[in-house]
Amino acid sequence: MTDVFDLGKSIAGVGKTMDAVLGDLGGVDTPELKSAARTLMQSMRKTLRRSKGAPSQPGEPPAAEEGRLAGSVRDGVLGAGRWVGPTDFKAPWLEEGVDDRKHKTRPSNAAHRALSHLVGRNRLEKRPFMDASLAAVQNDLVDVMVSGIQRRKDL
Repeated sequence: MTDVFDLGKSIAGVGKTMDAVLGDLGGVDTPELKSAARTLMQSMRKTLRRSKGAPSQPGEPPAAEEGRLAGSVRDGVLGAGRWVGPTDFKAPWLEEGVDDRKHKTRPSNAAHRALSHLVGRNRLEKRPFMDASLAAVQNDLVDVMVSGIQRRKDL
């Protein structure tokens, strides 16, 4: 029991140390982190605004219908860092897929109606877009962070 308690204290200590280091660097509102979040948001929106028309195939990013998913991409503060992602309720279903056949409970009527055009026969294959968005700008994110930190060191 003591080992678990000690591990918890160690993890809490690491979190406090990270917060302190990020605080010394300017915290989550530094120009570097904001710029990196903006770069990732642009990449994610671009991925989600790809060609309209034909539905996407499983494994491809979702095709734009009305642009709500791309328009819902936001960033914000999360602990000692920033998060970037869509806030539209369909995003996790598109990213991870849905297989309602595995669940014994039925979704609420409102949820069922909202998903009916997506799921069809209670199944929606994955249409991942977040990893592709990150992969497209991964090197750019590192460059943004490094150049920002170097600029600050020069001041």
